[in-house]
Amino acid sequence: MRQDKMKTAFDKAFAPMEFTKRHQLEVLNALNHKKPRLNKRRVSLALAMGLSLVVLAAIAMTTLRDTGRFMAQIEQKQGEYIHWEPSKKAKLVRDLVSQGYIEDTEELKRLTSKDVDAKEAERIADAAIAAFIGEGAEGANFLSIMQAAWGEFTTWSAEEQAWYSELMQQVGNNQEGKTVYTKPQKGPVSRVDAINIAKQEVIRVFGIQKEVMDKLRVETSFHIPENAAPGDKQSYWYVAFDSWNTGLKKEDLPFAGIDMFVHPDTGELRTPLEEYKAMLDAEAARRNTPVAKAIRAFSEQYQEPKVFWTWELEAKAAFSREIAPMIRAFVQEHPDKADWPFNSYMKIASEFDYGLPGEGVISQEQALALARVALVQEYGLSEDQAKIIADHPVNVFFVNLFYDVTNPDKPLWKVFYSSPSIYVQDQGLVALIKKTYGEGDIPNYKVELDAKTGEVVRVFTMQYSPSTEEEKRAIL
Repeated sequence: MRQDKMKTAFDKAFAPMEFTKRHQLEVLNALNHKKPRLNKRRVSLALAMGLSLVVLAAIAMTTLRDTGRFMAQIEQKQGEYIHWEPSKKAKLVRDLVSQGYIEDTEELKRLTSKDVDAKEAERIADAAIAAFIGEGAEGANFLSIMQAAWGEFTTWSAEEQAWYSELMQQVGNNQEGKTVYTKPQKGPVSRVDAINIAKQEVIRVFGIQKEVMDKLRVETSFHIPENAAPGDKQSYWYVAFDSWNTGLKKEDLPFAGIDMFVHPDTGELRTPLEEYKAMLDAEAARRNTPVAKAIRAFSEQYQEPKVFWTWELEAKAAFSREIAPMIRAFVQEHPDKADWPFNSYMKIASEFDYGLPGEGVISQEQALALARVALVQEYGLSEDQAKIIADHPVNVFFVNLFYDVTNPDKPLWKVFYSSPSIYVQDQGLVALIKKTYGEGDIPNYKVELDAKTGEVVRVFTMQYSPSTEEEKRAIL
């Protein structure tokens, strides 16, 4: 794609010149014969034009990088493209037009006119950027625009990826925890060598046929591993293989994808593949345990999502009857095992006993109404806040019910409110959230009621994203 853009730029730049087929032949003769018998002035002109092409190519290559620097600097100060002032948006579009990445139109020419006000210039620029990146202008940023010009980041050359990392550091973008790409130096192990080394190691360790390996997609880069020790600046060839869209079946490979780091000087792998194979073998063993098989069968029967607290009451009750005893037995048998064949929420849920409401207790509808009142009274919520937090269908992520009969003499209705964010699809709800809470996170809430009397047992808030076992237990 970039070659086509470059050709367009050349054609525009040299349109006034007449460089005929005869001139081309004369230049070729001049370059291929030691003693040319050509008109010196004409040869000089042709050579000068050839050098001009080389210079223009260099300029064109650096111009987009200059535009990239401009975008990165503005983004660091003002945020993503949608927040820029119209003049900067217009400059970006005109730069991309001049480089041949965006086709010029009469409307885009208006961006240079003093008669166009800021609002109209912004509209024109936003439309051009949206068309360029293939999505709304609100999704435009440095990387999406650069990828529209250069292609997917994973297809960039190692030098271009290194330029990206260096630029991010120069503009003050925090690179902690991020991949730092570096420019490969000439050494014993080239990119092709690294791919071949990685491929041979996979064949050796996993016993995969070469014909199968040759079908896999390959991705490479040159960077410092993300988990490198502080101060360790050693870069490696990163080589990844995956079977996406290759026609290969699950039984053809022991993995969907695999990656490794190859040392550029020695060709040694940073981590032996035997360690990865051992991990896969252990994972396969976990999948074949009786409790893991029972959980898979249960999931197929009830078709519930993976997040336990969003399940229907019937599924939670069935879990307590059928799966929880197996989990408790497994944990008791393997108390120190870190890699259980079930997630942490299931493990914690197995410590409770869930059931279904019967006679002598308040109904689900009554429990929800009482929980809403308790929430408003405890935290002094406005009506808008109560709508955002409590007025959603039950068990569709935001409002979650539990009927807890762990103590059969005192059953509990538990209502967990997983508060929505500004990223939900309901635009009316998004508008209400922004009006009420701005851009900040809304806390999660929990109300627990005595199922027999409706009396409030406790009301509390919790972390937006629970991480510890105790925080997760509070949800259930």
